[in-house]
Amino acid sequence: MQCSCKICGNTKSNEQYIFEEKMYATGDSFDYFQCSACKTLQICSIPDNLGMYYPDSYYNSKIKFIASLRNSLRLKRDHHSYGKKNFLGKILVEKIGANCNTAAFRWIQKIINPAHDCKILDVGCGPGNFLLFLDSLGFKNLTGLDPFIQKNNFMGKNKHIQIKKCQLEELNGQYDLIILNHSFEHMPNPQKAFNKLCSSIAPGGHILLRVPIVNWAWKHYRHNWVQIDAPRHIFIPSLKAIKILCRNNGAVAKKVKFDSNAFQFIGSKKYSKGIALNDHLPITNKQKKNYEEQAVDLNKIQQGDQVCFIIAKN
Repeated sequence: MQCSCKICGNTKSNEQYIFEEKMYATGDSFDYFQCSACKTLQICSIPDNLGMYYPDSYYNSKIKFIASLRNSLRLKRDHHSYGKKNFLGKILVEKIGANCNTAAFRWIQKIINPAHDCKILDVGCGPGNFLLFLDSLGFKNLTGLDPFIQKNNFMGKNKHIQIKKCQLEELNGQYDLIILNHSFEHMPNPQKAFNKLCSSIAPGGHILLRVPIVNWAWKHYRHNWVQIDAPRHIFIPSLKAIKILCRNNGAVAKKVKFDSNAFQFIGSKKYSKGIALNDHLPITNKQKKNYEEQAVDLNKIQQGDQVCFIIAKN
């Protein structure tokens, strides 16, 4: 099967793979390939029934450990991850891990210092938890979109946070800050999506793009790498692929930060043992600490499997 790269268009010498759906352990298999030119890992053909792999439990399943907690406790954890230390948040972070989304926002906030009245768009917002966190920080002009939620919705105490059930391409208007917390890799046409993102940045605006990246974990775990996430991850870019997308759209990555964590080890080890993502894998605190330290070391040498980009127009 000859497949064309969704990033650079290359069709020559691409290596073929068959990956299984492993989050829910359905056993369904999908053809993928890695582009020999830009190294992007990607699905050959997007399944017509892709929506069935985003069940109602999809977002909640990833955070089921806090689903029963009140919003106030969830925000305590988010604020502690962000840098606003608090006792309850510390306990939650120790038990269930930090919220990487809030930590990444702290990073971009220090660099670009967005005003509290700026227009912020969260692409792939799910049920809107991150928007509620931004609201708690005092940001008031908040919008989210996600094609896989059930319906349009309004959130917040005054119902001022608008969440739209739509595709990125259907969006109108411009925003001062567009945030994609691991949603870009779910989009069927990265070139078209990136073009839309860049055209939706207001003058002086920025994109916070967080994605998995083809790196050490892919080379080490291969088919069991947790970030493959077939078929939901339509593509997993390389650093070269992001540079290509920026160049083709008159944009530049102003800042780059590797922010992988123990998930790349724990999730991948689950898959290597045939364990679904949300099922239990016995792990000691010492092992978890060791994985976190390994992740820090990989990030230092730009080999972590997740990256944050701050992107702006040239």
